[in-house]
Amino acid sequence: MTNKYEELAKRVEAGEICGLGFSDAANLCKYLGIPVFNDYLNNALEEGSLDAAKALHEAVLPGWVWTLRPVVHTGGPWWVCDVAKMFGEWPEPVNVANGMSHASTPAAAWVAAILRAKGQEYE
Repeated sequence: MTNKYEELAKRVEAGEICGLGFSDAANLCKYLGIPVFNDYLNNALEEGSLDAAKALHEAVLPGWVWTLRPVVHTGGPWWVCDVAKMFGEWPEPVNVANGMSHASTPAAAWVAAILRAKGQEYE
């Protein structure tokens, strides 16, 4: 069964959430039963703000690590984001939870990865 965070992450990846006003994004979160994190979500999706995506990440997943990288394929450039909660000591940390996403903008990929990781708390 797909949780509501996963459903929203897929919509962000597909570009269906970008272009919504904040009230629309808030209403979507309310409909899905997801707390509206704050306007970082809106700024990351509406304006493509990486600063907002980072602030959202720090607010929702404190202590989690992230990577963001471009990937080129036949459909054009895409961005891949991984977020992970790590335990243990280097050089053998244990990755216990993660979220991975891809989207056409780096901010959207990051937001979708955040949502996917957050959704693991409810599985």
